[in-house]
Amino acid sequence: MVSVDQLLAEPRYFDGENWTEHIVCGSRFSPFGVRCSRYRARAMARVPIEPGFFRIPDDPDEPPRLLGSRCPACEEVFFPVRLVCARCLHEGTEDLELSTTGRLLTWTWCHVPMFGKLDADVGGYGVGQVDLPEGPRVQSILVGQRDDFEVGMALETDLEVLRTDGDDEVVIYRFRPLASSGMAAS
Repeated sequence: MVSVDQLLAEPRYFDGENWTEHIVCGSRFSPFGVRCSRYRARAMARVPIEPGFFRIPDDPDEPPRLLGSRCPACEEVFFPVRLVCARCLHEGTEDLELSTTGRLLTWTWCHVPMFGKLDADVGGYGVGQVDLPEGPRVQSILVGQRDDFEVGMALETDLEVLRTDGDDEVVIYRFRPLASSGMAAS
């Protein structure tokens, strides 16, 4: 038989998609002699700052995927998603998940607070132009210190919590130096 203390010691949480209720039953019919109560816990959900720009994976160890589109007529790839091709003006594009890696074309170091960030105490951060293997060039926040970046280096996508909004963490995508190999991107 499970005791009330055992039930309370093992609460269940929001698993990323579903609520799990932890019901501790005890009433006048229960051997515990306590009233029924429901414990509901929910982990903070990560939500993008703007829907449609990137997909947040269910696995927190997996990198986010930028969302783009491909023109079926000329095969040009775009970020963010477009409805009309900017190259040939074909109407109707195909949705596409873009690579999680890219190469740093150029970058600069900023000393001003990041947009949307509530913490104005900033020691600086990088902003760069990243070329993705599919073709688009993306402007992004860079993770790391000033001396961590080099033109041509391999980068990978990452998430940063910008702020909390109620029970949600509002996140942005960013790029960081590729951990496995300094200059090789796929």
